[in-house]
Amino acid sequence: MKYTERLVEDSRAALLLGQSSAFVSGSLREADARDAAAVIAAEPTKDAFHLLMALRRDAPDIYATIPEVNRAEVLTAALQQFPELNDFGWIEPGGSHVGPAASAILELDGAARTTLQTLLTDRNPADLAGSEEATMAKLYRYRRCDYARWLLAALDGEAFDFAATPEERDR
Repeated sequence: MKYTERLVEDSRAALLLGQSSAFVSGSLREADARDAAAVIAAEPTKDAFHLLMALRRDAPDIYATIPEVNRAEVLTAALQQFPELNDFGWIEPGGSHVGPAASAILELDGAARTTLQTLLTDRNPADLAGSEEATMAKLYRYRRCDYARWLLAALDGEAFDFAATPEERDR
């Protein structure tokens, strides 16, 4: 199986970047990078997440040729559909951690605003893997809309005052 196919399979399985042996131990060659960019531009879904993040890491010049709207669609689809969101980071009262996927979103500005706004009403749980991270996700009852609000605030250059409960955050 080609390296790019392994990355797509890991996205379909909704693996975290660190759980993907293809992402962790491999790298995109130039010919594969061009193919990956074409796949992402043609089908900007969550299945292209690992491809996109590998391109960002291994071939930034080719990554930059992918239309921002396509990058935003892939990242937002992962934010909406992946069961665990460690690659996006975490939020808590008084602070946050920007993961690599959130960092990629924050580079996009306008294109990301449009796609993130579609998640503002998504109150589905946003879980994290790992003992400390999973505990925070359960304690604060993270939701997809919380991540969208946090990232939109960051795009606007505003501080995000994350309240401890969903009820407080909804006010």
